[in-house]
Formats: sequence, C-alpha cells, structure tokens
Amino acid sequence: MKKYLQFALMIFCMSVVFTSCKDDDDSDDAAVEAYKLKNEQAFAAKANDPDFFKVSIQGSGDDFVYAKRIKQGDGPVIYYNSRVTVYYKGWLIDSKEGEYFDQCVPYSAPAKFAVSSASSNYSYTYGGVPSPITGWTIALQNMVVGDKWEVWIPQKLGYGSNEKDNIPAYSTLIFEIEVIERTSEVAGTSDTEDYKIS
Repeated sequence: MKKYLQFALMIFCMSVVFTSCKDDDDSDDAAVEAYKLKNEQAFAAKANDPDFFKVSIQGSGDDFVYAKRIKQGDGPVIYYNSRVTVYYKGWLIDSKEGEYFDQCVPYSAPAKFAVSSASSNYSYTYGGVPSPITGWTIALQNMVVGDKWEVWIPQKLGYGSNEKDNIPAYSTLIFEIEVIERTSEVAGTSDTEDYKIS
C-alpha cells in the first residue's frame, strides 16, 4: 500500500509540474500575441497619418509598406535588379529616441544592397552584395537616388515569426533610408559598372 501511495504522490507531483509549465507556455504565448497585435496596430495607424503614403509594387499582391518622404531626390530610378548604396537606421515601435537596432549613417561607410535577390551575389562563405528584407525591396523600387524616406514595414515583410539578433518576432520595423547611389543593374555585374539604357 505504501508503494501505491508513493507512486500516486509521484504522479500527482509530475502533473503539477507539467501543468505549471503549460501555464508558463500559455503566458508566453499571450505575451507574444499581445506584442504582435501592438505592432500590427502601430503599422495600421499609419493609414491615418497624412504624412505617410502607401507603397507597393506590381506583383506584390496586397503587400505594402508605409513611407514618409523626408527629402526628395532627383537621381535615377531604382529597379528590381538594381544594386544601391544607402545610409540607413532602423528602430522598433517602442525604441527610445536615438536607440537603433542597426544603422549605417553618414559619418560611417555607406552600405551596399541588392534591391532583390535578382541582383544579389551574397554567400555566407564569400560575402558579396546581400539582398534586403522584402519591405526594403518594395520601398527601394519606389525611390530615386537622393530620396530619403522613413519606411514602416509590417512584420510579414520583415522577419515575421523569426527573431533576428535583437529584433523580437512579429516586429514592425521602421527605417530611415537615404539612397546615395545606384551602382549597377544586372546580377553579377561589378559595383562600378554604369547603368546602360538599351
């Protein structure tokens, strides 16, 4: 009889432990859902901000970003297969003033990006010119050299359900992007090749 009581006590303790672990998982899930909702609401609120406009590209379906023009450029347009040189800084909806998760600003060397995977030659082994997140691809194709925009990117066009370094999953991303130069147009071309109109 004593063995049965010990066995029953052990089963009871295990069920309490597993139940408390499930409660922790439930509270984590609730916190993630609350964070996701807060970010989705912040993005959606830009629809009512008169300084922002909706930006999309042909073939992106219902996907879009919001942008605010800070400075109007007068340079060449940027295409899907372009490579660009930019200054940028990125932050989250809850970031404090001057708190960025990433930045490449005018007092540092500018960053080079392929506008899309069509012009990227990046590999983890050999380096190269990387392509950005989808939200950047949409914004850049609507910009010209010299433009400086604040761009709000919904989580599904950013990192979605994945965490990235110090960026939590489901984050709306905010970037200030300034296009300095369009460097080339075709995948595999050098960064110094001039754009040729055929």
